[in-house]
Amino acid sequence: MPVSWSQGLRSTSVDSTMSQRDVIGFDDPRSMLEDFENEHDQPFVLYLTGDGKDARRKQNLMNGAFLDERVGIAAQVVCMIKAPGDSIDESHPFFRHVGGDELPRVVVFARDGRRIGRLEGSATGSEVFELMSEAFEASYEGDLDDLMDDYRKLLTKMETLRAKKRLLDDKYLTAETRSEEKKLERQLAKLEKQGDKLRDLKKRILDVKRVGETAR
Repeated sequence: MPVSWSQGLRSTSVDSTMSQRDVIGFDDPRSMLEDFENEHDQPFVLYLTGDGKDARRKQNLMNGAFLDERVGIAAQVVCMIKAPGDSIDESHPFFRHVGGDELPRVVVFARDGRRIGRLEGSATGSEVFELMSEAFEASYEGDLDDLMDDYRKLLTKMETLRAKKRLLDDKYLTAETRSEEKKLERQLAKLEKQGDKLRDLKKRILDVKRVGETAR
């Protein structure tokens, strides 16, 4: 399953003409979370892209890492941010936290803003997932392997439900009598209730207790 990226950084986040007032507080990694729009209070992956020819070529390889199913599932509990990286040079207030020499690069942070690791130039799905796993462990009380198993089972159930709905939709289009339509409508209503249960199950699977969070 592919990664769904957030809208990324606000324009002021990568503006090289930021005022001193804008820069105040950036020595604290936690302040990055606010400007990186990490409103979900999650660990996060920052994917910095580049405009150069070499950077674009390597991005074609890097993009493949985010098609890895493991990365896609882990991204359900990790804030994914994709942003232009050309402006984040050594003079930028974020650079001490992001670092690195090459674009594209992936930088992974724990929920508290602590940098877990960095990958430059290109990366495999396994390399990205390994850093995401470390960020998960530093940020959540839960077990990522258990979450992944539960989520895979959920995806199977959701796909089965979608297949059943497509079949009933096709039958509905070719129904010859109102009686047939009513029967199919009842069956579709049952599927919708099953869908509600799966959506509730998804919420429960992804409701992972954060490190330091009080019992709910």
